Amino acid sequence: LIEHYSCGEVYPKEGNYNTCPKCNKQIGSVGTNYREFSEYYVCSSCNDRFPRPLNEFACFGCGNIFIEKLAAWKKSMNYKIQR
Repeated sequence: LIEHYSCGEVYPKEGNYNTCPKCNKQIGSVGTNYREFSEYYVCSSCNDRFPRPLNEFACFGCGNIFIEKLAAWKKSMNYKIQR
């Protein structure tokens, strides 16, 4: 798969693309204008392909849906059981 940075289009590497099939801009050079993926995920509903899944979290208290970047990591207190 190839991901075109300019428009975000992800499409198969097969074929001779000089321009992006979505925005019709010149592809340019790897690392600057696009990146290649050797492995990818496939949607179970529409078979669309994408390089990485979006991990979302849900709050058990209020039901808010959010991504990890917007969460705050807190350490819980340690307890030791004595006999």
